[in-house]
Amino acid sequence: MLDRRHFKRFTIEQADVNCKMHLKQDVQILDVSMGGTSISLNHNLAIDDEYTLKIDHDGDLFSVNGDIVWVEESESLEIEDGEVVSVFKAGMSFKKIFTSKGDKLAKLIEEKANSDKERRRVRGIRVKLKNPEAAINLMGEYNVKEISFGGIQLEANRKLKENMEYKMSMVIPAANKPLHFVGRIASCKPLEGSGAAYKTGIEFINMGVKDLQCIQDLIYNLTELEHKEVKGNLKTNGTSTSP
Repeated sequence: MLDRRHFKRFTIEQADVNCKMHLKQDVQILDVSMGGTSISLNHNLAIDDEYTLKIDHDGDLFSVNGDIVWVEESESLEIEDGEVVSVFKAGMSFKKIFTSKGDKLAKLIEEKANSDKERRRVRGIRVKLKNPEAAINLMGEYNVKEISFGGIQLEANRKLKENMEYKMSMVIPAANKPLHFVGRIASCKPLEGSGAAYKTGIEFINMGVKDLQCIQDLIYNLTELEHKEVKGNLKTNGTSTSP
């Protein structure tokens, strides 16, 4: 097996290469109604952005889209390695709730309502669920700083857990469409001099042959450019490149 860490890295900041990462963020459901929900999580969300919320309550799965209508920082917690993270509360307004999946959620809220009077106006009742597992889908987009045959390095605005694998896509020059692959978080370290940026190494795990060819072509072009710069520097310094 090849040790991908030994592949030479090339700086590509000037090439404007972006990587999109499909992330899952665990959240705590504080309460829920037919109109929306209040959640708690250790990631700041943007107001008016749309997210997909997935809830697993006693084996029943619910999935609903919603817009973030308010966000507030509630507290700070110390996690592993002594790192302190901010905890946020957010309100989500559901969209297209009157679907088959939304109907299941409505029935659950009705079951949790305390009285017949509350059941008659179930849309306005906010109920608490007992230890539901919940997560939202996030899309992170980051600038790629370095690339090699084995992976990429980028700066992320959040700490990503090492060895986790995510679906990713990357847009590179000369490619007709985004490259799609599975990437493993090989490393994620705080970037010196930056309070909220992480130097993140990603290993290519699963990529199609055509997409790999695009990576190869990009690196060959970068290699050729590097050789030209070296020759140019030698000429500038008055050094001959002849044998």
